[in-house]
Amino acid sequence: MRAIGYFRADANTQKNGAAKSSIDFRDDFAEYCDLNLHQQIKTFGDLNASGNGRYPQYDQMIEYIKESRSNFLVVIPDSTHIGSDLESVARTLIFLENNGAKVICDDEDFPAPLQNAFHVLGVTGISKTRSAKIKESMQARALKGQGLGRPPYGYRNGD
Repeated sequence: MRAIGYFRADANTQKNGAAKSSIDFRDDFAEYCDLNLHQQIKTFGDLNASGNGRYPQYDQMIEYIKESRSNFLVVIPDSTHIGSDLESVARTLIFLENNGAKVICDDEDFPAPLQNAFHVLGVTGISKTRSAKIKESMQARALKGQGLGRPPYGYRNGD
């Protein structure tokens, strides 16, 4: 499939880890296309260190997609490159899909953009560490053969 690479290098996307250069993003995109047999068409990258919300290369990518009137695969490193929260990611995905582009993340574990957004951005109001602790304790109880949760009416958990 014909692929377009897009990345943002601003404060939102550089939170965890060392800052990547545009060359690093382009190399990652080229490697992704080679591994998945996609044809590299073009790469767009916004290098906006201030994070003020203006992304001219994104606008150019949209114009390029509209003018070409063909379908593209837009490859992004992760969901933070198209939005800062779940709502903005969803809006961007819908907009790109309506303009003939399919978006995918260059992440082996979470390639679907919404799935990646849940993993990377999380859900507001829900603590990831607390959720992980609850999950671990439930797994430990299940391994011991203990009941999980409240039993149905009239039944008891065997102790």
